[in-house]
Amino acid sequence: MAKAYTEKTGVEVEVYNADTDTTVASQVATRYASNDPYTITMVDAKDIYALADEYAYDLSNEDWASHTKLGITVNGKLAGFPFIQQPPCPRSANRSLCGLCGRACAGVRAASRRKRPAR
Repeated sequence: MAKAYTEKTGVEVEVYNADTDTTVASQVATRYASNDPYTITMVDAKDIYALADEYAYDLSNEDWASHTKLGITVNGKLAGFPFIQQPPCPRSANRSLCGLCGRACAGVRAASRRKRPAR
């Protein structure tokens, strides 16, 4: 995909995968320490919390930031945004998003209380 993008736009894109021997946070910190940071980093939320104070740009003033409540804020700085999110529970259209807010919607709670048949 990066090669096709470069051919189409002339903008070179490098894609790096995380090493399995280290954490993503340590890899990002190493790149910054070597004065060769990544331009854009796709990481899990836990890594945003670990890196935001020292390395993340504050996205609070971006136009799109006022249109969402899903951003990850660390010490008053909007440091990340999910580009994939779990859809609302189909059993509970007016309830919280399952898994996103940490609270189960009514449909998930009801399903978890049902007894499973003995095997």
